[in-house]
Amino acid sequence: MSAFRQTQRRKSLFVVFEGGYHGRSVYTSQFSASHRYRALIGDWRVPVIRLPYPDWEQSKFKDSRTYYNYCLDTVNRLTTSEVGGIVTRNGDPDIAAFMFEPLLNAGGIVKPDKKYLEKLVKIFRKLKALIIVDEVFCGFFRTGKMFGFQHYDFIPDIVVMSKAITNGISPLSCVWAKNPLLSYNNFPPGTHSATFINNPLALSAADTVLDRFEHWKDRDSDIKKLENSLNQIFTIIKERSKLVKSTFALGGVGRLLLRGNFAGKVLDIARTIAYKKPVEGYHGIILASTGMASNVVALNPPLNLTEKEKSIMGKLLISAFAKADKMFL
Repeated sequence: MSAFRQTQRRKSLFVVFEGGYHGRSVYTSQFSASHRYRALIGDWRVPVIRLPYPDWEQSKFKDSRTYYNYCLDTVNRLTTSEVGGIVTRNGDPDIAAFMFEPLLNAGGIVKPDKKYLEKLVKIFRKLKALIIVDEVFCGFFRTGKMFGFQHYDFIPDIVVMSKAITNGISPLSCVWAKNPLLSYNNFPPGTHSATFINNPLALSAADTVLDRFEHWKDRDSDIKKLENSLNQIFTIIKERSKLVKSTFALGGVGRLLLRGNFAGKVLDIARTIAYKKPVEGYHGIILASTGMASNVVALNPPLNLTEKEKSIMGKLLISAFAKADKMFL
């Protein structure tokens, strides 16, 4: 936040997506969609406007294009009239930044329409807003590319990274930004500091993780194989399970959209699905909760799973949904 404040001092408004998640700190919780992330900090608020995120499968619209056009019309209305709270009567924008995840995580594992997101970036760039991409979840090949924004045709002004940079071993975050945002004049040494900054363990872990990504010979093809394996497993589940409405996989992330709010129960079943009859020594599988979407089961497996491990994952997941169907239908 310190970086963009150097150039956006007189602007206060942030634009984010519905369903977005950007952290739980006092400041970043303001941008996360769920009120429970802000409930503990009282009445203090950062001005935020939330745009519709085009998850058309959960909308009332019959096709994706109609819904994307509806979302775009909503954005155009908000950004061209004082009624929307973004521009003044004279057309002067108050927006400091447009911040988003290239793939919605906690909001339900949703990848936006490419044209829609690129159009929004153009709209907010025209309004002189900084484009901030939150790569905490998507970054470091989770979606098959180094960064999630590389699936689109734009370069953000600021990229925020964390989590996978140390493979979860130790907390660490970092920020990349275009000049002059992080130039010496705008952001001199000492501008950002904390008691435990530059943790040697975290920096060593990050150095090792980045080296392994760089020297992973068949990295791109291996992650693509993982995506194909997820889609193959999902196809079997969708054919057999009446609970599943649709599926989606990209790189090392997958989504199973359910026909009801059963995600929590499916997660519970999956943990001990093979307790009595282990599969290659495994008693169950830990699935991810998206946090906000109670009808979405998410998969975020290690990117370097072996073929044997993929097979075990598939057997456990298929068994879990078979049991869930018997229990809830």
